[in-house]
Amino acid sequence: IIYFAAIFAFTKLLKEKKWQRVFLILIICSSIVLSYIYSATPFSWRYSWQDFIPSENAKLLKEVEPLVPPEASLSVQHNISPHFATRRQLFHYPFMVDKVDYIVLDFFDPYDSNPDSFFNLGDVYETSFELWVVFTDKLLEAEEFGVIYTKDGWLVFKRGASHELNEAARQDFEAAIKKLEPKQRSL
Repeated sequence: IIYFAAIFAFTKLLKEKKWQRVFLILIICSSIVLSYIYSATPFSWRYSWQDFIPSENAKLLKEVEPLVPPEASLSVQHNISPHFATRRQLFHYPFMVDKVDYIVLDFFDPYDSNPDSFFNLGDVYETSFELWVVFTDKLLEAEEFGVIYTKDGWLVFKRGASHELNEAARQDFEAAIKKLEPKQRSL
């Protein structure tokens, strides 16, 4: 938007066609260079086609989705929410945890394979990593929620469910946090 505003402003300021063309070429060249350096498009140096291929972890979503009834209220982390977008009551984790029936989390780093990625783990959690860990740790202790699914980084909590999987989920969670913490320090 800033580039377009600059173009329109300078076309009024620069009445000569020669200077308008020079300025237009300058704007186009700087747009291309900045796109190469800062964007997540295929033209960028940060682009990796692997960022757009579903990982083995992402394929587990097909097992997770049927566990949550369509009419249930749900809290999910940012990167999972599009898969549940047709629900009437969908909230971003950790908001509204006290009001939902189910919570779905995935503590897998989808950008692990591309360290130069434009995106990082903060884009997945959409909150600070430390806060996400604290909320999830409290959730594993909560009386009102039990884990009904734990596999390869996925956790599905259900209000009122048995706590028999909570210990296994805690072990998976702690192992994942140990793996993710060094990355968070480097961001």
